[in-house]
Amino acid sequence: MGILMNMSLGKLLLNLCLLKNGKNCKRRKGLIMSNKWIQLSTEEIQRIKNILEPDELFDIHIYKKLNKVDKKIKISSAKGKGRNLQYWVCERIAKLFNVQFNQQDEQCLIHSKEMGQRGVDIVFRGDIYKSFPFDIECKNTESFSLISTIEQAKTNTKEGRYWMIVHKKKALTQPIVIMEWNTFEYLWKRN
Repeated sequence: MGILMNMSLGKLLLNLCLLKNGKNCKRRKGLIMSNKWIQLSTEEIQRIKNILEPDELFDIHIYKKLNKVDKKIKISSAKGKGRNLQYWVCERIAKLFNVQFNQQDEQCLIHSKEMGQRGVDIVFRGDIYKSFPFDIECKNTESFSLISTIEQAKTNTKEGRYWMIVHKKKALTQPIVIMEWNTFEYLWKRN
């Protein structure tokens, strides 16, 4: 487990040391930043925590953020987040086709697969399957491997259909859609 930060570890430690030693007091909020994201290991996070002594408001704020990283989401909570995104996608697609979405109805034209089952996350039937050429993979997580998620989506996509990933995270106000460029061109030319 780690944390992504928009700062190199060396620069972060340098800034923390400068702040702790009072050499950078006037620029407390102006830390030296880089344009690269890095992932800190649990050991690196602990090292930073050891440098910080939560005696000042600034230190306490960073210390609390670093402590939150150690907390893992429960499997049941993660599955609940995923299920909520799948239901959201089903409801939105149902609105596009002016049909009802009812997860309890096994014959519903749009259905969310149960967590842990193989295949696509959203099942389409009848006219919707014929009209909506996408097989959808949903990810409601703060971080994920894009490459492995694309491979998963491609594996689950049936012949003659396009894969689509719907991704949601806290920092985004709305879920985003990820697809190949040729799929985008197909959609553009179709309209």
